[in-house]
Amino acid sequence: MPDAGPTTPPGHPAVRVRNLAVAATDGRMLLRDASLDAEPGRVVALTGLSGAGKTTLLRALTGILPPGTTRTDGTVEVLGHDVFALDTTALRELRRTRIAFVGQDPGSALNPRMRVRALVRELATDPSTVTDLLTEVRLPADLRFTTRRPTALSGGQQRRVALARALARRPDVLLLDEPTAGLHPELRDDIADLLRTLAHTRALAIVLTCHDRALVDRIADTEVHLESGDPSVHTVTAPAEPPRPFASEAAAGDDRSRRAAAPDHSADRLPSNGLPTGPGERGPAASTTAADVATPVEQTGAAPTAATSAGSVPSAYSPVRAGEPESANSVPAGCGGFVSGRGENLPGDRVAAGAVGGRTGDANGTALVGGRVVGSQAAASDPGRLAASSHSAEVAAVPNESLLVVRGLEVSFAGSGQRVLHGVDLAVGAGRAVGIVGPSGSGKTSVARAVVGLHPPERGTVTLDGVALRGESRRRSREQRRRVQLVPQSPLGALNPSRSVGETLGRPLRLHRRCAAGERARRVAELLRQVELAPDYARRYPHELSGGQRQRVAIARALAAEPDVLICDEVTSALDDRTGAAIMDLLAGLRASHRLALVLIAHDLPLIAERTDTVTVLDAGRVVESGSTASVFAAPTHETTRALLAPDALTRAG
Repeated sequence: MPDAGPTTPPGHPAVRVRNLAVAATDGRMLLRDASLDAEPGRVVALTGLSGAGKTTLLRALTGILPPGTTRTDGTVEVLGHDVFALDTTALRELRRTRIAFVGQDPGSALNPRMRVRALVRELATDPSTVTDLLTEVRLPADLRFTTRRPTALSGGQQRRVALARALARRPDVLLLDEPTAGLHPELRDDIADLLRTLAHTRALAIVLTCHDRALVDRIADTEVHLESGDPSVHTVTAPAEPPRPFASEAAAGDDRSRRAAAPDHSADRLPSNGLPTGPGERGPAASTTAADVATPVEQTGAAPTAATSAGSVPSAYSPVRAGEPESANSVPAGCGGFVSGRGENLPGDRVAAGAVGGRTGDANGTALVGGRVVGSQAAASDPGRLAASSHSAEVAAVPNESLLVVRGLEVSFAGSGQRVLHGVDLAVGAGRAVGIVGPSGSGKTSVARAVVGLHPPERGTVTLDGVALRGESRRRSREQRRRVQLVPQSPLGALNPSRSVGETLGRPLRLHRRCAAGERARRVAELLRQVELAPDYARRYPHELSGGQRQRVAIARALAAEPDVLICDEVTSALDDRTGAAIMDLLAGLRASHRLALVLIAHDLPLIAERTDTVTVLDAGRVVESGSTASVFAAPTHETTRALLAPDALTRAG
């Protein structure tokens, strides 16, 4: 069994990986000759495209590889122990006391029956530190918050509770899979500073995976870049400023003795108003297994076709056939002149600008957001412009052509009765896109869940084409459920682990009668190509996919139903920039050619600026500002909007 005390002298790596190779059972190589060193007090970032092997390498540091994979070569030493040479008991003890792991979908590893305080206290060496731990990760420590259960938390709050649990045992090695995904820019920056501070003050060796280039540059000492499992290592320039001290660190300073010191539609207005389990173990954490499978990605354009088969319904979401343009930046046929690519010929009047950081605005309502120019009309003179304070809001008329209209939505948590949405109004027309933004915990996901019937509202209405929808999804007709689809923020918990990808995508095709049984396999392959996955992914299961690949499967499943309204909750947060741009181009093409209405929830303000017509800003469950994206971003009137659009926040987000 590993010793209780540290075995790594100062200046020596706490983590040492040499020539690690990991293969799938079918012979595909997931990692080749991967090597890295992580010293106490240092941060190592694993970067690369979705499916490059980042999560596989990160999980190898715990001594547990994803099911269906095997180590074919190399060694992994953590705190002087060869993790693949330890017996099960010794490995479990090492992971329990010395290593902390936070997965990409931390909500699935939180016991849904336990409250926040109990979740953190469960792992704390000193129960009295629970308040300090929550404060450290920028969460409230009052009873109103600590008595909530995970299902009553936003994705960002779940991530921070999981981080607090990871820090509770004061580990020597901290492993984080996409630690800032789903966090708004200001909070993302705070967590980044916290991690760097922890590395220095606690002599933590931190290894994290990340798609955020700005975050890597901000906190990482070393970057290991993976491409199809092949790593390259280089040193990252140190941050220009030292990390800020945190008040909670002073209170936690007594327990560090065992660690060595570590060296236009501008006129349109919206109404206002823990560790993985070991081999053979079962439990919530077991579902966080993710193998970043490194296989060539088949790219095709996203042009709908009218191809049908006997007895099938014409598919409005079919991709181009073989021999047609396959570049992610090609022009899809039938998309009304839409051109793929970040910011080129987008619907509406938004145009791309040079890569200029920050945000500026002018009197004509033109805003530069994260290097992108949006809008062209005067915000100040716009008669439909809506500004709302935290106490009151003006209500503008809902456009007659709105496909989906939400009025006076009020939602409370079950059991506690705590109100999370207060009179939220929203509208989106066919072929249009509305963005929902706001701080973590502001109610964005609650709006999405209420609209699709997963969290019935106490008051308010949701209408589709003028027809009121029942609050609960099960009370809606099959056709109504088909027409409104949700891509959740955490796809792992929404994908049945016992179903293959092909079965997952085939289910909505069968339930909603989208194609004949004989055409189902072909349609599944088309859906996979649309989201830049090879057709052979149909044979894989969720645990064999990376986080980004699971996200794309969730998108494909929603598109399989051929919806009229698609609600995307942080749909690009787990994707690299290239794949994220291709997915957004696909959705924009469907908007232009098939009148898909898009509700886009995101913390990425440049994405919202570029890809939406209107925007709604939420704070504490209330709409505080809404209107055309151009005018709101050019001249925000509410302090929440101004904070989200702060130049440094947009520089980080963009």
